[in-house]
Amino acid sequence: MTLFSFYKPLFFGYLVTPFILSSGLYTLAMAPLAAITVWRIPSKKLFAFILPLLLVFLISTHGLWSSFTYYEVFKDFWYLLNPLLAFYVGCFFYLALSRQDFYYIFCIAGIFLALMHLAYFAINPEVLSLGGRDIRDLGVKGNHIVPFTVALLLWGGTGRLFHLRLEALLFAVFLLIISVALSFSRTGWLILIFSLFVYFEFYRKPALILFLVLIVLILSFLVVGGYETNNPLLNKFMNPTSEFIQFDNWNIYDINNNWRGYENFLTREVLENAPFLTQLFGFGAGYSLPLDVTIKLGGDVHSEIFILHSAYSYLLLKTGIIGVLLYLFFLLHLFYIAIRARDMEARSVLVIAGIIFFTSFAISGLYNKVQAIPFMIFLGCSINIFWERKR
Repeated sequence: MTLFSFYKPLFFGYLVTPFILSSGLYTLAMAPLAAITVWRIPSKKLFAFILPLLLVFLISTHGLWSSFTYYEVFKDFWYLLNPLLAFYVGCFFYLALSRQDFYYIFCIAGIFLALMHLAYFAINPEVLSLGGRDIRDLGVKGNHIVPFTVALLLWGGTGRLFHLRLEALLFAVFLLIISVALSFSRTGWLILIFSLFVYFEFYRKPALILFLVLIVLILSFLVVGGYETNNPLLNKFMNPTSEFIQFDNWNIYDINNNWRGYENFLTREVLENAPFLTQLFGFGAGYSLPLDVTIKLGGDVHSEIFILHSAYSYLLLKTGIIGVLLYLFFLLHLFYIAIRARDMEARSVLVIAGIIFFTSFAISGLYNKVQAIPFMIFLGCSINIFWERKR
């Protein structure tokens, strides 16, 4: 086996093991490849690209001089550095793999994760008799690279990126769609629709733009009208932004049904009463947000939380307004890179930028310790391919 052929299974392993290994072990696995890449690509352009995220981390370090424990501080360091490590791992495989192999293996990894998800239902068919909310409460959740893989296969699987037989392509897409459906995830469907929208350039078709405007109007009506059913999971889909609504007075029912909104409300309350410098630079790494109630989360009872669903609220607490502005600058730079060119990789960068932006409202964006890793690896490889083709 040549060294080149060894990189293919290694790349596959780095894409799927975030969903198998513990997060700490996976970080240790990423660190050597990231260090090798930094040594092999001493690029000023690459460093300038990741500089906003590095500055976010550096701002958070003032938590070392607060009363937080070192464990709490370094746990935040881990969250803040993980996306940088994953990005450099992607750069490593850019050097090691061809463009076609990169996309092909990424899709194979997405199919593998979908099969892992479906295998649970095949082994435990009785779970299918439960409602969607109950299935999600069991922890049987899909992976967000699965809907993204659907778009990659439909757009690139017939020759643009690599070539698959039509029968194999349709069967793979069928399995992936079932996995997306059984994940009962609004984020998953949003990723699928947005990815298809960008890869197929639906935004160039006036009829589709009109359709999307109608969808937005309908969703706005649902948000304002507060459409309710007896099914809690259906309520989440029919009221897509209900969890972000903030009240002046909260009761336990509102907290349970609008948990993300409650997190954001507490963040606002804490920062409004904080000194000006804290509003600018946050409380630093290690800070935990007091909940004002005791509540059961993930099987454990909590009176404070360390990580938030919103990456923007998380950064506001840890790094202040400056940290959020740096994060937004990083995303705007991604959009700028993608929109300025009309290359295949530019579309991939645009999709990733959109996914990070949307998921930052609901599932921690770049700082999701599992779901964000494959996307940052993908970005690390895509953006290097893009710069290479540009030259």
